Amino acid sequence: MTSNQHRKQVKQLKRRVREKEVRKARNLSQNISLRDYVLQLSRGQWCKCYESGHMGMSNLLCIRKTYTGHGASMFLLDEYCLGIKDADILRDVELSSIDEQMMERGGRVVSPAYALKKITALIAWARQIGFDPHSKTYVAMEIFRGVEPGDCHETFSFGRPEDGQPMYISGPYDSPDRIRSILGKLQRLGPDNHSFAVGIDDSLRRSLMLDSDASQGTILESPQRLD
Repeated sequence: MTSNQHRKQVKQLKRRVREKEVRKARNLSQNISLRDYVLQLSRGQWCKCYESGHMGMSNLLCIRKTYTGHGASMFLLDEYCLGIKDADILRDVELSSIDEQMMERGGRVVSPAYALKKITALIAWARQIGFDPHSKTYVAMEIFRGVEPGDCHETFSFGRPEDGQPMYISGPYDSPDRIRSILGKLQRLGPDNHSFAVGIDDSLRRSLMLDSDASQGTILESPQRLD
């Protein structure tokens, strides 16, 4: 065996060992409890926070190191009406693919203090009009342990850009019952203090027109799924 062949074999062996260690680490991170994983995440070194979105819907993705790689907390923000619409913990995220995705979406890097302050402010605003944050919000917010929102000096405003009033825009997976529930809560604010734009099929048109003040919203013809 030549020296070049020997070096090649050594490199291949080292690569296989590294790949095995990576697989073992990822399996470990997937098998530990959510509580333990979140604890790791809250103690890890900060990597990045990204913000992306438009038209009142934005995403915050906040990443820290864990014992086995990188984990993240994800937040979907409806800044016009519902507040924190979705939240989750993501395990073993790939930084290179996230950077690429954020660039494609026109995302930007923000500070952890900015992310925490915005999320906290949106929760308070949405609760005033009757909407609680997603059930996983506070678990996902554990990633901000040690972060001071006061370090961010920006101010945030929510609701329609022109007047700050709540405006509900239905999503493609909002069920008919969910749409009715949301519009019912908005009606409590008074007919002049909210607006909406929902996509429905013909079978729901009459029901929503009867339950809602059509002068304050738009009923859109839409083939989108609502279940």
